[in-house]
Amino acid sequence: MPWPPATVASCGSAATHKKAVVAVAHALLVTAYYLLSRGTTYHELGPDYYDRRHTERVARRAIQALEEQGYRVTLERVA
Repeated sequence: MPWPPATVASCGSAATHKKAVVAVAHALLVTAYYLLSRGTTYHELGPDYYDRRHTERVARRAIQALEEQGYRVTLERVA
């Protein structure tokens, strides 16, 4: 589950303020439910949680942004 700022960012720029508030409230309630039902403590996932989980998507978006600016991009994995 992404932490609340990532939840708000994932709503997109067209989302209204009310939708963002509901998304954050939902994230907090779901988190509280799981913590209480499992008897565990909260573990902060960090601001880059989404990027770490979706590395290929992040790379694809970065490539697209560069190509829109007129660059040709070639990727090569580092050993």
